[in-house]
Amino acid sequence: MTDVSLHGDVGFALVVHRRRDGYVAEEIYYGLRDSAGTWQEPDHLSGGLVGIEPEAPDEVLEALRGESMAVVSESESLVHTGRCDLDDGYESVRFLEVLTAPRVDHIEVIDLNRPGAAPVRKPTSHALSVLVALPGERLLLRAGPGGSGHSSPIRFDGAGITVEGTS
Repeated sequence: MTDVSLHGDVGFALVVHRRRDGYVAEEIYYGLRDSAGTWQEPDHLSGGLVGIEPEAPDEVLEALRGESMAVVSESESLVHTGRCDLDDGYESVRFLEVLTAPRVDHIEVIDLNRPGAAPVRKPTSHALSVLVALPGERLLLRAGPGGSGHSSPIRFDGAGITVEGTS
């Protein structure tokens, strides 16, 4: 498992692996935790080729083109979160996969719905991270210290993404 994102009793996992043909691929899974605290069998949401070798720092830096962090992919899925009674507990959830420079040690996640709340530091133990926005969530993402270059903050919410400082 490359990265996880937990939202209460809903968990999301990013798995990066090498396919039989030698290409690197990524998969996103999700699962629910029951009332006893046990995680149910995960369901596959999406997957595809990565396009670079995320374990090769030179390839990561070349792909980032001087930035500390960049969006690799964005997707949306209807997921059974169990958080609401509408639509039998299914909600539209947005996923963002982010590539970070080798020296970035975390992504700072700021909840824009809670002004003044302390940012959450999401550790980056791998070049690829998954971030999740449930309905109503509005997040601002910043690369933590150690980046090799400048990186514009990314606004991420149920409507999509906006890289600040670009038009």
